[in-house]
Amino acid sequence: WLEELRDRTDDVMKFIQADRRRYITDHEGDFAKGDAEKYLTAWVANYEISKYLQANPPTPNTVFLRTNQLHELPEATHEERDLIVLEETPFTTHEFILEFFSPRELLLCDRPTFLKACRSRGIEPTDVIWILDLKGHFNTAVTLPPHDILIIDTYLANHCSNKAALMCYDLVHGHGDEPRSANP
Repeated sequence: WLEELRDRTDDVMKFIQADRRRYITDHEGDFAKGDAEKYLTAWVANYEISKYLQANPPTPNTVFLRTNQLHELPEATHEERDLIVLEETPFTTHEFILEFFSPRELLLCDRPTFLKACRSRGIEPTDVIWILDLKGHFNTAVTLPPHDILIIDTYLANHCSNKAALMCYDLVHGHGDEPRSANP
């Protein structure tokens, strides 16, 4: 499985690099000298993960719990700025957005909306494979019945108190629409 994980990671990174190069070519006049190289080597953004998943649809039970980046609009550049305005403006007052694929839908991140979206797709909430946007780091998570969430992490940090991880738990297990505080 490690070889498959490595191959999938390579596939994602090649997709993102090709997409960035295509954007630079299509918007050459938007880049000052040296900015294109910075753009090519920047951290992966949540919209890039979303674009990859749109182009390579995951299983129907995959949900991306995205951080709403509208508050970062003043610092956003290029494609990120345009996508924040287009996709995240409808969720102005909400910290998180739910993204389902096949068909793609961006939804308000609350438990009633999550449960309705799962029902409409024939998905059990406990069977969701999560992609978590932890604001600067991305994880995957799965539910372990009856009441646990397994976060698969590649970073030496404790994300158990992260709001996105708590929101994931709360959406599945019903502890309200706002995450609870937790002690790491």
